[in-house]
Amino acid sequence: MFLCLRDPIAIYKIIIFSCKINAENQLKKKLSLEIFKKTVFPSLKFTFFVFYFFFSFQFIFKQKRLYLKYDDINIGRFITAEVYKNFSTYNSKLLFFFSFFKNLIIAGKLLNSAEKYLKNKNIDAIYIDHCGYINGILYSYFSKKKIIIYSNNFPRTIYKIDFKKENNYYTQYENSLITSKKVKLTKLKLKKCKNLLKNIFSVPNKLQHMAKIKYNTISKTNYKSFDYVIYAHSFTDGQLWYGLDQFENTLDWIKFTLNFFKNSKKKVLIKGHPNFYEKSIGLLSEWDKKIYLKLKKEYSVYKNFHFIDEPIFNYDLIKKLNKKCILISHHGTVILEGANYGFKTICSNANFFNSYFKISNCWSNIKDYRKLLAKDYKKLHLTNKSDLYSLIYNTFIDDFSYNGKKFWQYIIAKQLNMSLKDYKKIIETFYGVNNHSKSKKYFGILLGKKFKKTVNILQKNIQELEYKK
Repeated sequence: MFLCLRDPIAIYKIIIFSCKINAENQLKKKLSLEIFKKTVFPSLKFTFFVFYFFFSFQFIFKQKRLYLKYDDINIGRFITAEVYKNFSTYNSKLLFFFSFFKNLIIAGKLLNSAEKYLKNKNIDAIYIDHCGYINGILYSYFSKKKIIIYSNNFPRTIYKIDFKKENNYYTQYENSLITSKKVKLTKLKLKKCKNLLKNIFSVPNKLQHMAKIKYNTISKTNYKSFDYVIYAHSFTDGQLWYGLDQFENTLDWIKFTLNFFKNSKKKVLIKGHPNFYEKSIGLLSEWDKKIYLKLKKEYSVYKNFHFIDEPIFNYDLIKKLNKKCILISHHGTVILEGANYGFKTICSNANFFNSYFKISNCWSNIKDYRKLLAKDYKKLHLTNKSDLYSLIYNTFIDDFSYNGKKFWQYIIAKQLNMSLKDYKKIIETFYGVNNHSKSKKYFGILLGKKFKKTVNILQKNIQELEYKK
């Protein structure tokens, strides 16, 4: 059996059938397709687990929620990420706790269902989408049961892991996303990296997730006076996607950072993400902006803080900063941008790259983060440019990268006789389909006469993650 978490419709029909055929070719047998269905109730064991968690009042403590485990699966981080998809959970503790326990019950149903599937069905492979949210619980469960898992998420294309070959490294979901392999670059590859770095950050709208932003002209503020720049992230999208560092969400992180500096002599610039101001993104943008404005209102009383509350192109800002200004981001690509222009940076290890790459000053927990914030500029290290180029190659140039020839969107765009740039502009953005009429038109072509051809090409270009010791 090939199990999938999504109904095979629209783009997911192409993805799921590509994964299914790839699994059939590997296993050399036909697989029946079945859509995963949740049971009505969690198991009795899980029900008792929930009751204990509630009546012991452990749920009121952030770290107990974040690191909550059941049968050696960290369910807490996936539940928390799911909860913070909803804007209302930021405005009411009562709604937050209600949502947390609601999703805790759902987690129990997922695990009970997974156990029944394994008991009653012969499952060979499974496609799981959006594993950073509550589906990540199923990723963790099936990885431990040595099932072949297919998924896709930034910075990867569609990928698979054969857990019959793999030991324990990829059972941590974030490890399947984190770039950890350094590339030995030839002169040609190095040239490609340098050229890309020249363009991707200095030319507006080159990055996929900011392709539609309309930027304002930067103000005449004296930007050279700032000691730090803090870059705000989305508060409702992709929380905890790359693992845990003891912060519950990016609002929790940015408030901690501001509280650290609020009574200091350091001048701090806080920059809102440009996506906060892009209406085509929809509700996510609206929610994020509301949270950011509330944050601004709370902390604007401190004279050493200055908030940028408009879409400003970061390259325009960076050109005006003092080179001794320190850039702080939780997990943004701005770290790569700052590193390229010679700035010292601070970021979380819960990122699409980790401290294996000597690019930024990274923290893994709140204690280490506090130490980094307290460090003098001279004691923070600069970027190893060789590591930066290697990461850039892996993320943006490699065949399986978001700009690569084996990236699934590139393959589909080619079947539609359009460039990857046009595909992303017309059909897809970081936040999903933005033009439903055109999407329906183009996907109608793919799901019709070109379906078999597209699926066959795509299944041949699924990335298999290498075995890790």
